[in-house]
Amino acid sequence: MSHSGVESVLDVDGKEILRLLFQDHLALRAERETPPSTALVGRDSIARTYRRRHCRPLETLFGTVEVSRLGHGQRGMESLHPLDGELNLPVERYSFGAHRRVAEAAAMGSFDAAVATLSATTAASVPKRQAEELARRAAHDFEAFYEAKAEIADKPGALVVMSLDGKGVVMRVEDLKAATRKKAQATKHKRMKRLSPGEKRNSKRIATVAAVYTIDKHPRTPREVAVPTPGERKPAPRPVGKRVWASLERPIEQVVVEMFEEAFRQDPAGKKT
Repeated sequence: MSHSGVESVLDVDGKEILRLLFQDHLALRAERETPPSTALVGRDSIARTYRRRHCRPLETLFGTVEVSRLGHGQRGMESLHPLDGELNLPVERYSFGAHRRVAEAAAMGSFDAAVATLSATTAASVPKRQAEELARRAAHDFEAFYEAKAEIADKPGALVVMSLDGKGVVMRVEDLKAATRKKAQATKHKRMKRLSPGEKRNSKRIATVAAVYTIDKHPRTPREVAVPTPGERKPAPRPVGKRVWASLERPIEQVVVEMFEEAFRQDPAGKKT
């Protein structure tokens, strides 16, 4: 075989070896799982006295594996699986590694391209509809993540920078605002899939984009700006506490309020410029 032939075989068989290693690890975890000495009590305060081993599939970057674990149940009640919590398994079939790859690929292009990229670079099988759901789920806790991180603290830097802009985003017709949707439905396009020049009118909604950060001042002479040379160029200070967010749903006024709230969190005493 040529080197490329060996490379192709290893690309496929190597993932299968990793899948088998993953499967053996899960089998060992299941074998070592010991039931509690007393009945398991859930958050509903109901004791689960029945025990039965259950299996569920998990779609990983290396392919599909089976997760075997003890289920603790009671008649008419949902079974609890402590090993699911220990392994931090997702609710659905797809591993968090697959979640991440789908979200990263979907942010770069279409869902068709994301599915194709995942298929070409991993052994995971994720259909397009499931890829859409995974990408949507990956973004749902964006606000909660930043709210949990929010702290009122005097960030280093002499300046507080606030920036606001609007970005037009091409939407599906059903997701346009009512007035724009009515105009879009009355418009006939020349092509089936792409918009011709001048046809993007009545196809967009405006996302409000905001950014806030603190930074040190960076004074420069006119010469340093107009005719920079390697010896004269000063390294620019780096922003601190930078947060960037955008919203298609919230009105501009609300995003402006959020922008000032973030600025006050980074400069609670109001001492910075």
